[in-house]
Amino acid sequence: GAIILGYDDDKCESLANRISKPIVFVDSGEGNYDNIGLEDFKGAYEMTSYLIRQCHKKIVFFADYLGDTCHSNKERLRGFKCAMEANNLPYDDAETIYLPEDRYLRKEILRKFARRKAGSVYTAGLFFSDFLANEAISVFFSQGIRVPDEFSVAGFDDNVYARLSRPALTTVRQYPDEKGAEAVKLLMKRI
Repeated sequence: GAIILGYDDDKCESLANRISKPIVFVDSGEGNYDNIGLEDFKGAYEMTSYLIRQCHKKIVFFADYLGDTCHSNKERLRGFKCAMEANNLPYDDAETIYLPEDRYLRKEILRKFARRKAGSVYTAGLFFSDFLANEAISVFFSQGIRVPDEFSVAGFDDNVYARLSRPALTTVRQYPDEKGAEAVKLLMKRI
């Protein structure tokens, strides 16, 4: 059997049907296949709601991928949008910013955001991951933006990047050990 991490959710069922061995997917959406996933929607919804309770009305979502095939991004963005709508805050596609894989491009996008919008247009940002959030804090600091005084940053995963962040990072806790154990248990059951 196999455990496959983060596969495109629109391809999982086809792959599962083509392979004769049991497959358990991790963080790969929902469908007619076995998947163990995070609570991406719920986590993003709760974090966005928390930021709103902290009096933030203009919040931006930073994603590492904007395509339709990444289940985690889709669900986290959907949670963000639903929380904004539930609190009667308008959402515009401009409130989602793509941070590319190339670190130089990513940092340039964050620098431009810091100079033009951080603290003035937007008061908070929800980042797809703690890694991106921690990197943004560093870039914002270099541009004179004080986190969290001028711009609040929230991440996702509660991993080592959150623990290394200064100031401390507000983040959504995930439980990858439990997810891994559940994936192994399900695979063993299928075998």
